[in-house]
Amino acid sequence: FDKDFDYSYELDLYGNQEGSSSIAVEYGGGVGDHMLTWSSVGYGGDQIRIDETQLLFDGSEAGFYWCFKEATLTRREEADQWVLEGDWEGIVYEGTPCSPGHITLYQ
Repeated sequence: FDKDFDYSYELDLYGNQEGSSSIAVEYGGGVGDHMLTWSSVGYGGDQIRIDETQLLFDGSEAGFYWCFKEATLTRREEADQWVLEGDWEGIVYEGTPCSPGHITLYQ
């Protein structure tokens, strides 16, 4: 959950290098799920690359545009839990760039 922008982001990775992401945006009424692909990158498998590829569920208000994100996330351990963290960028469905951001996910 991001306290500054009132949204939450969840990532589910499956063993076949596919997965899904879920986001809920409180201020704009957007709730959605994306299909994604992922792969291990970097030395020792300490990084993963994710690419959101398709909108699976759109529970947003009319006129809400989804950003399809891509990111390389670095894995680390912090206080007995795993953390994935990194910068992301993306495009809306018409090819327009989204504002980039930073993701920190805790397991």
